Amino acid sequence: MKIALYLALIFPLLMSSQNITVGDTLSPSVSYHNLKDTVIPSIGTRVCDLDLDADNVKDVRFRIVQTSSPGHVFVNQSVQTLNGFEFAAITNSLSLLDTMPVNGIIDRSLHWHTTTDSVVLFNHFYTAGNTTFFGLFLRNNAYIGFRKIAANDTLYGWILVDAGLSSGLKIRSWAYENSTAAGIFESTIQKKLSVYPNPSSGILYIQNPNNTT
Repeated sequence: MKIALYLALIFPLLMSSQNITVGDTLSPSVSYHNLKDTVIPSIGTRVCDLDLDADNVKDVRFRIVQTSSPGHVFVNQSVQTLNGFEFAAITNSLSLLDTMPVNGIIDRSLHWHTTTDSVVLFNHFYTAGNTTFFGLFLRNNAYIGFRKIAANDTLYGWILVDAGLSSGLKIRSWAYENSTAAGIFESTIQKKLSVYPNPSSGILYIQNPNNTT
């Protein structure tokens, strides 16, 4: 009877750390981080690495590849895991990111890109008057769903971006479950973040100030 009562009390707590609401920035269970004017320009090849969980290890890499010549323009925006993260992808192509609706739920029921290959935000190719395009992220206010699986827990989060052909990729904010059950995310991360080097001609790093660099 005592075991059954213990399970009845603890099971809802365990289940509560298995999803996150898209756009939620206020819940006590969510750690939210807002960025200011963090733009990856659409010039040549640029990357931006993010340390999402304040462990001094880069977790995800955003990449822009842009080439142009008379009558030809190519732009590709993608994201890649650097530390075991997975991204929500569309059902018929796990190489394309799926957009998350505001107030939607990010959980295990989504389709997840589980390899270390890059996942595409969008791909734009123009040549000889013809345009080829695929992807869902050529717009503002687009949410990327992510998760990290550990031995004893899975934690979920989202990243908010604005994506444009000529304006580049703006990383606006991110949030994740405020749980230390899996030893992944800490609840005491400060809200102020450092961005370096700024300006950047190549790799841009974003990390929490309580880390050594």
